[in-house]
Amino acid sequence: EQNAMLRGLEVGMDVLLNDGFLAMKVTERVSPDTVRCQITIGGPLKSRKGINVPDLQIDCAALTAKDRDDAAYLIDKVDYMAVSFVQKGGDIQELWGDMGEVWGDLICKRAATSRS
Repeated sequence: EQNAMLRGLEVGMDVLLNDGFLAMKVTERVSPDTVRCQITIGGPLKSRKGINVPDLQIDCAALTAKDRDDAAYLIDKVDYMAVSFVQKGGDIQELWGDMGEVWGDLICKRAATSRS
């Protein structure tokens, strides 16, 4: 997913880190796997913080084959499941299509995309 994200970045796109508490703007495409950015909201960045590019839709599946296998195994053992990297309704529908007959309700939470 990181490679797909990096390949999809274009000049002018905002890149948010740590739930939007830090931000930068892509200023130059240096090579297929390198971009140059200008910090627009600075501060310390610790490890294990998220990255988000609100204007970028990554060409990758939200669910892997292992995710489907895990979900099928866990469906009667857990109260809820979460899907990361959801970009469109179809990503949720994909899991819901597999599990919807067993579960009665669907809860969706939208992750933070900016500091507001």
